[in-house]
This record gives sequence, C-alpha cells and structure tokens, in this order.
Amino acid sequence: MFLNRRTLKTFVTLAKSVLGLKPRDSGPVVGFSELGDSFLITTTHNDCWLQYRELGEFDLTRCSLPWEGIQELLKVGADDMTLTMEREQNCVEWDVGGVVHSEQYPDGPSEHTPIFPAAERWIPQPTRLLSSLREASLTASSDSTRYALHCLLLRGKSGDLVATDSRQLLIQKGFDWPWIEELMMPASRGFRSAPLRQAVELYGAEVGRSDQHVVFRFGPWSLAFPIVTEGRFPSIDSIVPPAQQSLTTLELDETDREWLAERLPRSSPSNKQIATIELNGAVAVRCAERDQLPEQEWIMSRSRRRGPETCVETDAGFLSRLHDLGLSRIEMGDEKTPFVARDSQQTYLWMGRSGKPTPRPKSITQLASPTRVSARSPVPVPTPKENHMTKSSTANKDDASEIDQLIDQATVIKGRLKDLQTELQDLITALR
Repeated sequence: MFLNRRTLKTFVTLAKSVLGLKPRDSGPVVGFSELGDSFLITTTHNDCWLQYRELGEFDLTRCSLPWEGIQELLKVGADDMTLTMEREQNCVEWDVGGVVHSEQYPDGPSEHTPIFPAAERWIPQPTRLLSSLREASLTASSDSTRYALHCLLLRGKSGDLVATDSRQLLIQKGFDWPWIEELMMPASRGFRSAPLRQAVELYGAEVGRSDQHVVFRFGPWSLAFPIVTEGRFPSIDSIVPPAQQSLTTLELDETDREWLAERLPRSSPSNKQIATIELNGAVAVRCAERDQLPEQEWIMSRSRRRGPETCVETDAGFLSRLHDLGLSRIEMGDEKTPFVARDSQQTYLWMGRSGKPTPRPKSITQLASPTRVSARSPVPVPTPKENHMTKSSTANKDDASEIDQLIDQATVIKGRLKDLQTELQDLITALR
C-alpha cells in the first residue's frame, strides 16, 4: 500500500486541531485500514475522531502506527512510502535516492486500530455549515463553569446552532439536524482548517449521528464529536430582545464595514481594546486600550444612524466580528440591553460597557472611509433629440456596474488572502 507523505502530513496537521492535541500529549494511535474500494486513515483522542478516506484499489491488512512513528515518517525525504503488515509488525518502507529504508513498529490490529463511529444516516447541509461551526467555536468559552459554555448547542426542532461564552451569544439558523432533541458537543478549533474548507467547496457538507457522537462529513474528511450529556446549556430564548426594543440602529454600509474591520484590532475581547461608537451628525468609531486615549477617529462615510443620537462603548473584539459574520445592522437599547446584530440566518448579541463613555479627545486624527467613485457624467450637448439623455444615463450605469465588479473582485482576492493566512497558521502549528 502506497502512502503519500503530503496526505499524511495534512492528516496529522488536521488531527492536532480537531482532536485538541497539545505538545505535551503523547499522541493517539493512527489506524490504516481498507473498506470496500476505500483506504482509511483513522485516529481518536478524548473521544473526538478524525478519518480520511481515499478511493482506489488497495491491498492492506488492518494495522496501526503509534503517533511517535507517524512523526518520524514525516521527517523522511520521500514523497511516497509503502505500508505493509508482516506478521505482528507494521513495516514502512521508503526510497530516497534509490536507497530503500524501512522501519518496523509493533502492532495490535484487533485491539488498537481505531474504528470510526458509524452514522445511522447522512443529511446534506448548506455549504455554510463549516464556517458556521467555525464561528460558533470561536464564540464558545474555553472554560466550563456551571453551564456547558465550552459546548455548541444543536437544536433539532428549530435547526439552530448556538454558542455563547456568557458575554456574547451567536445563534445560526437553517440547518437540518438528523434528530429532534437538543444535543451538545464540544467546540473545536479544527473547523478553521484549510483542508476542510477546500473539501466543502468541492463536495459539500453532511451531518449524521451515532449513538454517542455527532458526525460531520466534508468530502474525504469525517469528524466525530462526543454528545455531551453532563452539564446544561444556558437558556437563550428569553435573552434576545425583539427588534422593536431598540432605540438607535446603526446601519453599516458593506464597504464601511470592511474598511472598519481592517482597522479594528483582531484580538479577543479579553485583551480589553475598547471601541467607542458615536452616532450624532456622523457615524464615528474610536478605539484604544483601556485607560488610554484614542489617537484616531474613523468616520463611516456611507453608514447611517436611525433613531436618537447616542454614544456607547464596547469591547472591540465583539465589534470586529461583524465583518466575519457578514452582519451590518446593529440595534442598540439602554445600558441593560445588549447590542444585537442580526439577519435572516443569524443573530449575534453582546453586552456593551456600562458607565459614561470616554469623551472624544480634543486633538485626534480623523480618517474617513472612501466613498465610492461616481461615474462622471458626459458633457451634455444641446440637441432636440431626447435619446442623448438616455445614452448618458446608460453610460453612467455601465461605468458604475464596472466599478462594482472591480470592488467585488477585490473582495474575492481579500478573502483568498485570508484563507492563505489561515493555512499559514495551520502550517506553523504543524511545525511546532
């Protein structure tokens, strides 16, 4: 059986994030097996599972290698390796410059080779499932208190995906879970992985369930997480205020939202970067560390306020998430009411900072977001024919449409750069 080094390296990198492996962990057993026309690589740790499936014809007896052995194989210079089972030993061979090397590892195929949890049935899901799981995991807490805040809540009847850390709450709708009850599963940083994003784009997403696990399938990759039965998730139905309770609404233009996201610190709320949102004659945002004065004020040229003037403060980490979530409308009430940003598919709310906001410094640099360049109208030529006006209007629309297309292309390129940044972070994690 030929084993590709690149495939194995991708598997190991993804396993570290999906299984939550830490540098001090000894690492799990990695199993290799054949199922019909598929070759499978499977591993598990703390009852979380990862499996890779590759179609083809293979000749392999079920066997397993220790995590330390897998790490050693990744250090060899060969792109392809041969994996065989010889009596009670797993033998791995590779060719470097015409010289064949081999290594043997003890095996216990029946007892130690992990068997991935089998789903009863698979339900196709929207392709946004993976990004929704990523954002939900970013919302959940890394610590568990009297509530299971380290878990994601999957509500069968409503099709919701819910996460909270007690300071922020994210509800995402529109999923078809293959159960009717409410299930909890651990949040995972594995949903940020670039290989999973690429698989979703090509193959889509599916969800299944075994007796004890929630199972996800993204093309050749399958992930299973234990159903958490201990602890309870906080009640959320009474937390979200109705839209009519808001006093002031900020409607962020999409271009302004992206421009603001580039300037806000991409940090967790715990870093205590404070953002001040001032809505009076203009829409302005200032940001600084706690007990420090901001040096810049960002004017949202294309955004609008509805309702009374106000000035509020929030942790910048919450505000910076709006761009990733694609939310543009922020509803604000009194000091006891959370900020709410929502659309037809998701609701994100968080608590602002109480007390009087920090006043605007007298000396501060103002930066205004760019306004979209309007197409220049042609010089009118006096003529009795009315079709000249029609042509000018059409030209303006064509020019504006071309500008819109260029903006869309720039947005796509920025998204690709963000994906490359994530892949680079995954590579750094693997190297560590």
